[in-house]
Amino acid sequence: MSWRTLLGVVLLVAAAVTGWSAWNMRERAAPEARSGQRSDYVLRDFELVTLDRAGVESVRLRAPELRRNRQDESLSITRPLFLLPIPGTAAGG
Repeated sequence: MSWRTLLGVVLLVAAAVTGWSAWNMRERAAPEARSGQRSDYVLRDFELVTLDRAGVESVRLRAPELRRNRQDESLSITRPLFLLPIPGTAAGG
């Protein structure tokens, strides 16, 4: 057996193995994306300050996480802490 024949057999076997591997990889279905489970956006360690019409702080919200649901556009807040200022006190004074 010459070296050309041996090389031809090796290349034929390598082509068959490569084709079989590609065929098996093609049959696998891609995982389906779960659209309802993914959030539009996530805020971490955030603080929200709301002001009244006069520009005075009315409510402050702190929480470790806020998530917005993409499907129904709802917000879920983890362990919210609402801080209400005492009326008549100056903020930052």
